Amino acid sequence: KPYFDEPYYVGFNIDGFELGLDPGSETYTKGNHSITYWKVDNIDAAFEQFSSKAVSIHQQITNVGGDIRVGSIYDPFGNVIGFIQTE
Repeated sequence: KPYFDEPYYVGFNIDGFELGLDPGSETYTKGNHSITYWKVDNIDAAFEQFSSKAVSIHQQITNVGGDIRVGSIYDPFGNVIGFIQTE
């Protein structure tokens, strides 16, 4: 069962790993339908580090409920990589 269940995000904790379902599809293209979220201790620091490398932002850091914040970037190949901070 999900630990977080809202219309904009459903989160599952699977043995300490996050599986998130995000129903928003406006930023996805054919063949690019999923994001892997990597848990980070400090999402602001992670974004700052990647911003210094001139990556493109897919989704700015957003609070999705409680202490949960997510954001995502494009890697050099156009794949979306997400980050999640849960505390």
